[in-house]
Formats: sequence, structure tokens, C-alpha cells
Amino acid sequence: MRSESRVGVISGIALGTTLALLYAPLAQLLVSSVNANAVTVRWEGFTTRWYSAALDNEAVRDALARSVRLASVVALASAVAGSAAASGLRHSPRLRALVTGLATARIATPELVLAVALGVLVPLVGAPLGWWTMWFGHTVLLSAYVVLIVAARVAGLDPALEDAAADLGASPVRVLRLVVLPHVAPAVGAATLLVAAFSFDDVLLSSRVSGPTDATLPMVIFSMATRRTTPEIDAIGAIVTIVGLFAFALTLAVGWALRRRAVTPGARDDAHVGSS
Repeated sequence: MRSESRVGVISGIALGTTLALLYAPLAQLLVSSVNANAVTVRWEGFTTRWYSAALDNEAVRDALARSVRLASVVALASAVAGSAAASGLRHSPRLRALVTGLATARIATPELVLAVALGVLVPLVGAPLGWWTMWFGHTVLLSAYVVLIVAARVAGLDPALEDAAADLGASPVRVLRLVVLPHVAPAVGAATLLVAAFSFDDVLLSSRVSGPTDATLPMVIFSMATRRTTPEIDAIGAIVTIVGLFAFALTLAVGWALRRRAVTPGARDDAHVGSS
């Protein structure tokens, strides 16, 4: 009993140390964003003027809107393509293993390699660099995450459920809608949010395939930071962090609602699977 208590204490210390290392930079970011000192070397009082400066910066506002629009479109396209690919392979384990292997290889490939390859390929086919090439590049890179996450969920689906639904007279479309999609919905939602976050944060690939007027928010922040780190940058980071925490809380709420709906009697349509 004493040894178990000792292990628990050590595990708690390790967890606390890890969390401190992970979130200490974010805490410093939040403190610096409200520090009146322009160089943030010492505390000179509380202020919100850096947030006002960041929101009044037209380049920042335009880049933020562009990043949100790009992340939304990329997440939707990746979710549709990746989910369709993973769900369509559920009856072919060998082909699913091949596709997931290729998706893993794409993720394992350094982003710099893909960025350089797309930067060379796009001009060769005559396409102008801009928003559409950024969308294509992000979707090519990030749809692999959706394939892997949804494929792992699909692998846990009992084929007997689909067979039972088909025996009760359900068409393949109804089987997909009433059996497969509810099973993979949590994985699709998680993968979509993950892809949106990755697309929003990307700098390397975006900088290689973007046009001269298509800078995203991370690209603008990187450009500002190369000159001098200012509290305005900290304020932008704090705003993005707060929005990210809100999105995380929303994700937890949606996941809780889906699990509650899955276990609530009467929430299923099993009795109506064979109806037209």
C-alpha cells in the first residue's frame, strides 16, 4: 500500500512538472500581453492597449480573416475526402492497410519537402500562386490525419451491425447513414478540429504556395517577430489562445452530447432501419 502511494506521488509530481513546462510559455504570453512595458523586461502595470493595437492593425485583421476562412475550408474538404476514403475501405482490410500506410508516410514526410515539391509543381502546371494553391496544399497535407483517425474508428465497427441492418431491409445508403456515420461521427469531428488547428497554424507550406497578398496570420506574426518581438505579438497570441481554449471547451461539450445521445434510450433509429 505504501509503495502504491509512493508511485502515486511520483506520478503526480511528474504530471505537474510536465504541465508546468507545457503551459508556462502560455502564462508568460498572457502576462506580457497586459504589461505596460513595451519591451516586457519588467512589470510596469496593467494595460490593454496592446490588444487595441493588434485589433487596429489592418494587416492583422485581414490575415486573421484569411486564416479562419482557409482553415474552415481545408477542414471541411479534408473531413469529406478523408472520411469518405476511410469509410469506403471498411470492407477491405488489405486496401485499408495500404491506404493508412500511405497516409502515415505522408505525415512522416517533412513538411518542407512537400512545400518545396508543391512550390515547384504549381508553376509547372500553370496555376498562379494564391489562395487556391494554399487550400490545395493544406488539404493534400492534412487529409491524411482524417484518414488515419477515421480509419481507426471504422476498424472498430462490428460488421455484424451492417449485416443486421441489411437483413432488415435497409439500403446501403441507409446503412451508411444510420449505422456507419453515427459510429464514426466523434472521430470525424475530432479530426476536423485537428485539421482546422493545423491549417490555421501553418507557416512553412503557406509561405511556399501563397501569393503576394495572401499572408495568413501566422505568416504575419512570423514577419513581425523577425524584426522585433513586441507586446502586440503577445496580444495576438493571447487572443488566439483564448479562442483555442473556447474551441476546446466546445469540443468537450459536443463530445459529451454525442456520448449522452448514444446511450439515451429512444435516441436510436434501430427500430426504423427497415422502414422506407
